[in-house]
Amino acid sequence: MGRHRILDKKIMLKIAKKLGKEDISAINGMVSKKAAKLGISAEAALILLAKEHNIGTATYQRNLDVTKQAEVRDALPAIFTPERNKNHKGVTGLPR
Repeated sequence: MGRHRILDKKIMLKIAKKLGKEDISAINGMVSKKAAKLGISAEAALILLAKEHNIGTATYQRNLDVTKQAEVRDALPAIFTPERNKNHKGVTGLPR
């Protein structure tokens, strides 16, 4: 008896194609690392990884549990916000 797949195979294949990977097992590893780093579920990490590569995930995200949808919402700003330079002086060159 096989294990139930929790990650969407279509999305994983799309990410693999974008990255030029032959197998989705590499994508599975990427999802696992992102989930561990951010402290979120694998499903939420898959959505974030797909969004980083401009792959639509609305249907998959809509079918997730509300707690996992909240994980995605909470993690999105952290993923797409550029890191600020601590020594940034602004436009005028004067220290802040």
